[in-house]
Amino acid sequence: MNAEKDRKSMETSTETRGTAPSGFGRFMVEGLVIVVSILMAFAIDAWWAERQVSNEREALKASLTQELESSIVTIREVYSAIDADLVKIDEFLEARSRADFSSMESMGYALYAALNYQEAPLFVATLDSAIAGGGIELIESKEFRLSVSRFNRARTLLDEYAKLAITRFFVGPVYDLQREVGDLRELFLVGSNVSDPGNDGSQPSLSEERLKELYSGNEVYALVFSSRVLKSNQAQALRDMEQAAVAMLAALSER
Repeated sequence: MNAEKDRKSMETSTETRGTAPSGFGRFMVEGLVIVVSILMAFAIDAWWAERQVSNEREALKASLTQELESSIVTIREVYSAIDADLVKIDEFLEARSRADFSSMESMGYALYAALNYQEAPLFVATLDSAIAGGGIELIESKEFRLSVSRFNRARTLLDEYAKLAITRFFVGPVYDLQREVGDLRELFLVGSNVSDPGNDGSQPSLSEERLKELYSGNEVYALVFSSRVLKSNQAQALRDMEQAAVAMLAALSER
């Protein structure tokens, strides 16, 4: 009787030992599945976040590229116009140095060029927004960031030149001329068949001799010379800005 009990007890113990590893194995498998699921979730989240960053980066690059290409066109148009003004101004100064006023028409247009300050209407809202909001960090190119610094440095100089045009270079000489002449258009209206550029086609009331006196006077010289200095600096700043914009485009096209 006791022998039978001992045999059954041993069989039960053996069965228990045989099923224990099977339960532990299921626990390990379930745990492994949970860990893998968590890791996969993290990986998917990381992939999705990286994809969003990549999409934002590409969208920013596309917008910046379009903006910079448009800006380069504007920059080139403005400094080309300034170059044309400088040619007229140099001709004026050369003729004045020789006291050669045989071409009154050229003198009038040269003075008009000196007074005609060329603005550079750039629209770089995307770039400014990216800098202010930190989006610029999406562009990882070191060359791009250096070019942005050069671009903004040139833009700051242009702002300063615009202020100087108002507060220093033009105000004094222009005021002196207005006090002397009354209407600056009189200095542009030269000859019976020449009209004021951009105005109503009126004819000058000043005599040719009086115009010659004004063209050779210190007030006109101060105005024209100051304008030449300002326009030369402005053209150089625009060329620096163009080079920076071209470098930014090159950096944006890199992968």
